[in-house]
Amino acid sequence: MDKFIKAVFSGPSNTVKNGAVYNSDFSNRYVTFVNGMRHTCEAPNKYDSVVHFFGASWVYGFGAEDKHTLPSQFQALLNQAKLKARAINYGVRGAPLWNVPLQ
Repeated sequence: MDKFIKAVFSGPSNTVKNGAVYNSDFSNRYVTFVNGMRHTCEAPNKYDSVVHFFGASWVYGFGAEDKHTLPSQFQALLNQAKLKARAINYGVRGAPLWNVPLQ
């Protein structure tokens, strides 16, 4: 259990670029970041629409596995409704909303 807790509370370091805070790439068994974005589970490769999630720790999913973040849970609802849409998690740990990149 201690390894699990340490893993879900681990994460990427923050990088500041042009006044915005980004996540660095990072990966362990439960937490994955690629190109500054947290992995959204079951996100389709082909989609018609995108739902962008911006925010601090509550979007980032601090202390949660990738599959338990708000965007991953929303993606599960999209998939259940058979909608061709993708949720993207731009959440940044410990960053106020005004420093989160709007891409």
